[in-house]
Amino acid sequence: MPPTRRLAEEPAEHAPRPPEPARAEPELLALQRSAGNAAVTRMLARDLLSNALGDAPVAAPAYNVRDPLGVGDLMADETEAGRAAFAYFDAQNKGGIISISVAELVRNAGQQTFKRKDGGEAKVIDKIPADKLEEQLRGRAKYFGVTVLEHRAATDLPGMKSEMDAILANLGAIPTELTLGSDDLKLTASIFGTRFNCAGAAPQVRRVSAGVFEVRFPGNATQVATASSGGAETTIGFVGNATFRVGLWVPGRQDAADTTFSVIAA
Repeated sequence: MPPTRRLAEEPAEHAPRPPEPARAEPELLALQRSAGNAAVTRMLARDLLSNALGDAPVAAPAYNVRDPLGVGDLMADETEAGRAAFAYFDAQNKGGIISISVAELVRNAGQQTFKRKDGGEAKVIDKIPADKLEEQLRGRAKYFGVTVLEHRAATDLPGMKSEMDAILANLGAIPTELTLGSDDLKLTASIFGTRFNCAGAAPQVRRVSAGVFEVRFPGNATQVATASSGGAETTIGFVGNATFRVGLWVPGRQDAADTTFSVIAA
């Protein structure tokens, strides 16, 4: 059999290509993988330790990247406190008139409760101080055209007492001077250290010690006066120079009481 000749134009068999080298892993992906593995390793180690001790794994504390200091929670609480105060204001609004004084309105609104963001309960005054609360309530009254009494009428003695109690509560301390009433009937109380500092014919008051006060009526020669208090038992005695000493104590006990009282000179 004659030998077979391969034609020159016939293509030769293709040799197999060598495999392409693997691409290098991006550095970021490698870093993420190594960090993830390390985190998983730590979590497994923590869980193993917790299971060995009989405890459940401890969850990491919640962390808000947008508000790391929790300012949003504080603002949310103040907003809820304001809503509670405004709700009380609206409830007192009777036909565009609120019949109690500003001081009473602030005190009562401050005692309203609301739910904090953490689920607990708090009073309005815990989040909004009295001066700021008064500013907000006055602003609401102005916006809605509501009339609020600046002070109780001078002839309304129970109302004046309620207003004085509210002023003391809002201040959080006994004031150095407090004036209530009108030009016809005015009460000025000045409470201070060891001597009177009020001039004129208005009554003057100073605290001697716990539950003991001296009341002076300048220009009044009377030696007779009566004292009363809604929150304490009272005694009163003339000490000279138009001055009377008032003692206050808890009913049924001898414990001194610093509370509001009234003195009427004959």
